[in-house]
Amino acid sequence: MPDPISQIIQLVTSTYFLEIVVFPGLISIAILGAFFTWFERKLTARVQLRIGPLYSSPVGGILQGFADIIKLLFKELIIPEGADRFFFIMSPVTALIIGAALLGLIPFAPGVQIANVDVGLPAFLAILTLSPTLVLLAGWSANSKFPFIGGLRALFQQTAYEIPLWLSALGVVMITGTLNLTGIVQFQQNN
Repeated sequence: MPDPISQIIQLVTSTYFLEIVVFPGLISIAILGAFFTWFERKLTARVQLRIGPLYSSPVGGILQGFADIIKLLFKELIIPEGADRFFFIMSPVTALIIGAALLGLIPFAPGVQIANVDVGLPAFLAILTLSPTLVLLAGWSANSKFPFIGGLRALFQQTAYEIPLWLSALGVVMITGTLNLTGIVQFQQNN
């Protein structure tokens, strides 16, 4: 007869647990986020005497969030005069792609990983290292010296934070003996 603790661990780390518990959990977090946003907007509307978020529906401003979403979807994209149009649009899009690529390397559960790469940790850190360059590119694409200086400053700050991050990752690699993220997680489970 198997040990009940090992059965619980096997259940919690199964893909079914991930699909049944975690994703509805993410939905509940989104609902809580929407509720707290509504509550915060209602509170600030009382302080600022703003009619929209306070009285925009029979329920007391609940429809204001949907109105804001519709407004943002149809908002005009304003590109500064003289800006590099391609890079101005592609900088935030590329930032979203980098975020999605980082999620693809994370092992969520046994067998639930988009890309199981042998050099997962250096790949993760290399993709993470691209983000400061995007901040600089976004500042440069506006064709103004002030966003460029701000992007350059952000590049230097984020690069300074990445040096200790890489050094701390070296300690993890030395202890586990692998660069694979799944191997690192399995080492943590076994030790």
